[in-house]
Amino acid sequence: MRAISNPPISLAEQIERIERALSVTEVARLLSLCRASVYRYIEAGIIPAFRIGTTLRIDPKMLAHSLRQRAMAPDFSVLSTTTDDCHANPIASHSAQVATSIKPT
Repeated sequence: MRAISNPPISLAEQIERIERALSVTEVARLLSLCRASVYRYIEAGIIPAFRIGTTLRIDPKMLAHSLRQRAMAPDFSVLSTTTDDCHANPIASHSAQVATSIKPT
């Protein structure tokens, strides 16, 4: 008698089964992205994130939902990147953006 195998589960389903908040590094590994891209997606609102103190965390259920939504209507405009973006320090880059956006009174 032949054994019935379960069909493979999607990445979104795998992520949804995680029962704790994920770090940016963990999300980057799961999605095969560099950390800079994950920060860019968070800033663009593509990956939902929240702060615990100064640390960004991602709810796996919200990430899975976001992945499913993006699969139905992808927008690749924020995906354009150079290899330098992936090796740059996203924190330093973000700090520089914040510093330049503060205007003296």
